[in-house]
Amino acid sequence: MSPELLSALDLRINDVPIHASAARDADGHVITAGVPRDVIRAPGESNVIAIQLPTVVRPCDLDGANPDSRLLGIAVHRIELMAV
Repeated sequence: MSPELLSALDLRINDVPIHASAARDADGHVITAGVPRDVIRAPGESNVIAIQLPTVVRPCDLDGANPDSRLLGIAVHRIELMAV
């Protein structure tokens, strides 16, 4: 993911905008955010996590040697909410 897109990431939990930070790792990026307690719903209730980017990209636009011309957004490996 390009730094420009990553910096424009829109992360919301239960429709509340959340400020996130990102760090690159071997498999992509790890996005971390502190979420105020009052944003998280009561135990047993579902939380809605929304992640949006301003645009999607084609791998061939990022790397001319890549033949993949599909428009791609993001792939999410895992989302975890935990108290700290």
